[in-house]
Parts: sequence; C-alpha cells; structure tokens
Amino acid sequence: MKTQKNNKKPKMLKERIVMIASSAFVMTALTVTGLYMKDKNAEKHDNGYSIDLSQIESVPESEPQELAFLTPSEELLESAPISEDALDYAPVEPEEATELSESAEAVPSEVEPEPVNGAEVVIEQALNFSAENGLIMPTEGYVLMHYNMDNTVYFATLDQYKYNPAVIISAPEGEPVYACADAQIVSVFSNEEIGQSVIMDLGNGYQVTYGQLQNLSCEVGDYVSAGEKIAEISAPTKYYSVEGSNLYFSMSANGELINPEEMLSE
Repeated sequence: MKTQKNNKKPKMLKERIVMIASSAFVMTALTVTGLYMKDKNAEKHDNGYSIDLSQIESVPESEPQELAFLTPSEELLESAPISEDALDYAPVEPEEATELSESAEAVPSEVEPEPVNGAEVVIEQALNFSAENGLIMPTEGYVLMHYNMDNTVYFATLDQYKYNPAVIISAPEGEPVYACADAQIVSVFSNEEIGQSVIMDLGNGYQVTYGQLQNLSCEVGDYVSAGEKIAEISAPTKYYSVEGSNLYFSMSANGELINPEEMLSE
C-alpha cells in the first residue's frame, strides 16, 4: 500500500508539468498570433498619411525669426531685363515731363469749339462803340422827321403834335437796310406803330432800334458788321400812311434816349 502511494506522486507531478508547459505554449502562440494580426491590420489600414512619431527628431527651442517677403532677386532681374520696346508707352523723364507741361501751357489752344447736335456755335465778339466813332447811315434816304424830345412834332397821319423819340428816314419800299455799326441782334419784335423791328447792341451801353422792316436776314444772337445788310424797308404801318414808307431809327445810351442824328455821318 505504501508503495502504490509513493508511485502516484511522481505521476501527478509529471502531469502538472505537462499542463503548465502546454499552457505556456498556448499563451506564447496566442501572443505571437495577436502581434502578427496587429501588424497585418496596421498595414491594411495605412493610407499613406500615417505619421511615424518615432522618426520625428526633437527640435531645440530657438529665438523667433522674422518673416521676410520674397522679392525678385537681383540675379533674376539682371538675367531678364525689360526693354523699352516691350512697354505700351514711351517713358518720360521727370525733367522732360516738366518741359512738356510748361510748353503746353505756353502755347494757346487754337481749336475752335465744334457745333453740338448740328447747332451753330456763336463766338462772342467784343463790342466797343464810342460816340467819336459815329454811325453810318442805315439806309439811303432823307430825314423826314427829326428826333425831338424837347418840343412836339407834327405827325400828319395822326394829325397831331407829339414828341418824336426817333429819326424818321424816308425811303422807298424794298430799299436795303444796313447795320449802322458793329453790333449784336438782341431782340426781334413787331407792333402796330413801327411794324417789324430789331434792337441791336453796339456795346458800352449803346443800343439802336430799327422799325418798319421786312425780309430780315438776321436773328437774335447774330453779330453783324457795320454796313452789313440786315433787312429791307417795308410798307408803312397805319400810323405812317400819310408820311409814306420810312425807316424808324432810334438810339439809347445806358437806357436813356439820345439823338442819333448827332452821330450819323452822310
């Protein structure tokens, strides 16, 4: 009995060693298998963007550096110079530009204004009439009734005496009427007493009024020269039917009536 009992102990020890060795083998196999599967899984999911942190070297801290904008290098500019022919304009040196601007200011512009929408451009002219220059006769004829604002004058058609603010020059119907001086037409009108009429500005405050006209060749705004034809004598109005066809001719200086006969030259 004692002998059987002693035989069982080595046998049990042997079985325990085998179990421990088997367990160790299984654990080792599982571990190796797990590591293998892990590597395979990592390779399978690697898309090229994974980072191996073990390869990054530690960078020592240093003082911050200033950023500089990139500019073309002198070597690049020297290797590819820009010629003046490649420019869209001719470069002008500052001194030359100054000379050009001064010369441009020194030369007055001779370009005349162009018409707008076909309308004629009226260039203003300087009118400088003086009493010493006098007036030319506005038509061929003789003085039928003199200017008189001091005493009354007899009007045959009206059969009455009244002041006469104009010179009445007898002339046949259709006789040409001329500008008595250089002037600008400032008004064209018509009324029962003197018919179709024009007012002309001579400059320096002087104006003249023509009445009993027809066939006007001028309009408001026109400049006329001394001796230039502006109209013709018309048939007399009912206020001058007895006196006959004539030119009504009056003059003012700064709005005050004056005697035009004193300036008329034969």
